[in-house]
Amino acid sequence: MEWGCRVVRLNLQFHDNSAVFSVDAIAATSTEDEKENGKAEGTRILATGGGDGAVRIWRYSYERASEAPRKEFEYGTMEDYPLAVEHLCTLKKHRGSVNCVRFSKDKRFLATAGDTGAVLLWEVDKILESTPTGDDHTYAGAPSVVRDPDGTDIYDIAWTGGNIALGTASGKVEVYEIKEKAPAKKETATPTGKDGQKRLKVISAQSAPYTGRLLASKKAHKDVVQGVASGEEVFASFGNERSLVIHTKKGKKIKKITDRPLFVDKDKHVLFFRRLAFSDKTGTLYVPSGTHDGKFAVFLFERPEWQPTSFLGGFPSSPGNVHITERYVLVSEGRNLYVFLLSDHRFLFRVLDCAFLPITDMCTIEEKETRTVVGVSSSDGFLSCVCLYKR
Repeated sequence: MEWGCRVVRLNLQFHDNSAVFSVDAIAATSTEDEKENGKAEGTRILATGGGDGAVRIWRYSYERASEAPRKEFEYGTMEDYPLAVEHLCTLKKHRGSVNCVRFSKDKRFLATAGDTGAVLLWEVDKILESTPTGDDHTYAGAPSVVRDPDGTDIYDIAWTGGNIALGTASGKVEVYEIKEKAPAKKETATPTGKDGQKRLKVISAQSAPYTGRLLASKKAHKDVVQGVASGEEVFASFGNERSLVIHTKKGKKIKKITDRPLFVDKDKHVLFFRRLAFSDKTGTLYVPSGTHDGKFAVFLFERPEWQPTSFLGGFPSSPGNVHITERYVLVSEGRNLYVFLLSDHRFLFRVLDCAFLPITDMCTIEEKETRTVVGVSSSDGFLSCVCLYKR
């Protein structure tokens, strides 16, 4: 076999026996010790969102010289391989499950969203430079509020340049511009002058430095928005009523697609999330929850007409998430992963039982010439690393 695969289960309870609904990763600033020991390229910062209402930040480290698997498939835990996961801190400002965590492309911000409808913005440098407190390493800083809670759950968000696009459980699609706030002003009475009279003196008060300005809010779907993904020029949303909508970056609807049997009838699925994905290389949009010749499939939509041009499949049950790296397309189906080459969509192999319960999200942790590592979150409360090797 030209490719090899290693599944490493990170056997930690990431969210206190609750589900892990989302995961994302960025490269970390390496310490001098890591540089000296050849580990500088092997450190990442992970963010996870869970059913316990917390966002947790982790340092993930691995040996750069990790060997490729000797077998075509290997399963193990982080005790079997040179992996280490360290809990850095916990962010506790959400009031309900955290369904999506996403770092901005410039690595400055972490956006988080979930039940009750709040979208919060965290400054990554401040988190990493902080001194957490308590047994759970609680972060004492305050996030900026992009969207206030209104009781409407949010299952997915996406960065669209400097903006954040999201979908709500009521079917709305919204776009928020991230803006820096002017320093708040506070009036204090201080004694000034020879007469001893108190004068009002205006000083700046420190507060959360960013806010979200609503650019667009439209009822794009008749039911829950299960997935949102951003491309180079557009973003897409997918609704529980089996509709796909293409939007401009500022939220204007370009096209709505409701063709059947292109999308599966809603009574045939039980998944919360339908995470879509765009290819950065081609601009192609990959949408799960389709059918072709009676089997479940992922459909590919091409710009500028956004017509389905091909499909990946068929899967024994409805796929829930699509994740794209520089070389691969990964599709989750229940607890399993299907791996395709991005260049020609050739099916490579199926990875069975990446988790005990359905997969909820995926992110790229590392991508080198011969090795790609993908983080996989699951309703079982654990993370797994799927390491793909080209022999």
